[in-house]
Amino acid sequence: MNYSCPRATSLKRWPWRNGVPYVRRYFYGEHRGGIMTGKPTQPHQVSKVFEGKAELTNPENDDLVATFHETCHHDGTAVAKVRLRTPILLQGKELLAIVGTATPTPMITVAASGAAGTEIREFQGKSAIGCIPDGGDLTLVKSPGGDLGTLLIVLGKGQVHQSN
Repeated sequence: MNYSCPRATSLKRWPWRNGVPYVRRYFYGEHRGGIMTGKPTQPHQVSKVFEGKAELTNPENDDLVATFHETCHHDGTAVAKVRLRTPILLQGKELLAIVGTATPTPMITVAASGAAGTEIREFQGKSAIGCIPDGGDLTLVKSPGGDLGTLLIVLGKGQVHQSN
C-alpha cells in the first residue's frame, strides 16, 4: 500500500508512527510544498489568561508608592509594568526591581543608564519568573548595586488581585 503525500511534488512517504503513517501535521497545515516542517503555517496568537493589578504601598506609612499591572498568557509567560507615583532617580549602579515573595529572583528590573542618573517614572518587561497568581505578594525594592548589590531597600509592598 502506498501512503505517499497526495500534494507533494515528490513521492516521499509519510512519517511513520507505530506502524501507521503519521498524517496529522498535513491536515493541520504544518507542511510546505510536501516537506514536513513541524511549524504551523499561520502564526499562533497568544491569548491572555489573567490580568493582575496591585497597589504597592510603603510599609512604614501606608502611602501609595506605585501600581503594578501584569498580563499572564496561557503559555505561562507574563508581561509586567510598574508605574511609580513619584519618579525615582537612580544613579551609578542602582536598580529597582519587583520581587515576588515565593522566589528570590526578581520579576522585572530597571537600572541606571548613566553616571549622571536616570529618572524612572515607569518600567516594564517580560517576567523572569512567570505569572504571580491572584493573591500573591510582591515587593518593590531598590538596590545600590555594586559591592552592596545584596542590600535591598523595600520601597513598597502589595498583593496581586485580578483586575476588571
